[in-house]
Amino acid sequence: MPKYSYSCSGCGKDFELYHSMFETVDKCIVCKSFEVERKPLLSFTTTKKNNSGQLVKDFIENTKKDVEIEKEKLKGEYND
Repeated sequence: MPKYSYSCSGCGKDFELYHSMFETVDKCIVCKSFEVERKPLLSFTTTKKNNSGQLVKDFIENTKKDVEIEKEKLKGEYND
């Protein structure tokens, strides 16, 4: 369930609640006032960018080069 942040102008308190996105909160959980306003909640999630895709591409390219070198060596041995 998502977390929502609220502010009550009756008592001046801020509070956060987890509830479904279809549910509405119209009453302060502290003073029971109906002067509640939902505040935008900033998300602090971060995404960690990793370079695993690039590592795989580099590994494949290096392996292809190694295979080509080995092919050339084998061709030289059989042509002698």
